[in-house]
Amino acid sequence: MQTIGARARLLALAAALTLFTGASARAQDSNYWTYQWGTAANLLGGAVIGSVVDISATYYNPGALPLIEQAEIIVTSKVFDLASLKVEPDFGTQVDLDNLRLSIAPGFVGGRLPFKFLGSDVLGYSLFTRQRFKATIDAGAVGTLDEVNDTLPTDDFLGLVRFEEDLTDYWVGLTFSKLLGSKVGLGVTLYGAYRSQRFGGQSQAQTFTDTTQAIVLNQTYSSYWNFRMLLKAGVTFEFHGVSFGLTVTSRSLSLFGSGRVLVNRTRFGISDPAFGATFQDGLGATFRSPLSLGLGTAYSPDQNTTVHFATEYYAPVSQYVVMDLEPFDNQSGGETITADLEDARKGVLNAGIGVEHTFSPTLSGYASFRTDFTGSDPDTPSDITFTRWNLYFITAGTSFQIGTADLTLGLAYGWGSRDDSIVTRDEGDRDPGTPRITSAQYRTLRFIIAFAI
Repeated sequence: MQTIGARARLLALAAALTLFTGASARAQDSNYWTYQWGTAANLLGGAVIGSVVDISATYYNPGALPLIEQAEIIVTSKVFDLASLKVEPDFGTQVDLDNLRLSIAPGFVGGRLPFKFLGSDVLGYSLFTRQRFKATIDAGAVGTLDEVNDTLPTDDFLGLVRFEEDLTDYWVGLTFSKLLGSKVGLGVTLYGAYRSQRFGGQSQAQTFTDTTQAIVLNQTYSSYWNFRMLLKAGVTFEFHGVSFGLTVTSRSLSLFGSGRVLVNRTRFGISDPAFGATFQDGLGATFRSPLSLGLGTAYSPDQNTTVHFATEYYAPVSQYVVMDLEPFDNQSGGETITADLEDARKGVLNAGIGVEHTFSPTLSGYASFRTDFTGSDPDTPSDITFTRWNLYFITAGTSFQIGTADLTLGLAYGWGSRDDSIVTRDEGDRDPGTPRITSAQYRTLRFIIAFAI
């Protein structure tokens, strides 16, 4: 019985590491304010719902578009993101789960269409990546499980975990804005959104001695794409020198999509061996974006300084099926296995504040702080997003003119952490039910280069 308990501990370790590695790696797939767009809007942390700053108003508040003085085009495609993930598991083993990666964060292209017959009304367009994350994390351990069992040779243990994800969410929008009077703008943007996500992982644990032979292999790989549509409406107005903005983003309407799933659960050498596997292709795929409400304001205490504030509430998304798998029989016998992929989100309230100071007609400085809370709900877990990060960002930078172009340079720093409590049980080990705490830290440093012409 002792060796069976030891083997169960080994297998539980591999499964727990797989879960935690996947959750930690997906640092942006359930957050809404991780990335920002535009020139000044980027440095102000997106706290521009009630401000008129640049063409990124097509996203932040379509009502501000007719109040922008210049019919500019923005390209913000060079945001370099250096992200660090450090995981410290407490499972009686030393496993290196640190990860450092350099990538280019999503950019933004937008502008106003030069149709003079519209008069004071404005048509605008925007194309940007709403979400993007790509990662491959793997780790292995051989002969390091000293706590498993005194009689089990530790150099005969192998544990492997691997996680992969590739997520993109592209938005294309057409904006119509109308000027009401001289200080009120009303607008709406129609978005088409294409989401593609490929993710999966596997854990493997093996032991082999004269008295103990065991292997557990858990594999799950999924991929899907989905096209949906949504609307974002906004109004901007000025009252006694203070500008205000209100926005509402509709819940998305899923139109069509497709996906595939591979599931493999294999266990040999333990008291309940099993083998169950399926591969299903051509599945219908659905994704839902939440309803959100935004509020912002901007105030200038003097001629050279403006303070921007914004907050946005994202409504919960009730649990729904992303891909509906056909139930499949466990090939080794036993009950039928169901493995639908489901998603759900809790309500989230984010807020940000930014300060803009004009040093000269061609030079301005910016600083901002914002929250980026996760929509992951531990009470209603999602199969396509496992993150439980609450992130925080500070940004600072400057913008200046070079000829007819506005160039923006800045730095952003973000951080977040969390602890996971996983209960392990084994004979002769700690008291049953004693949790093992695994901690993780996420850090990101971004170098922002943006320009408007």
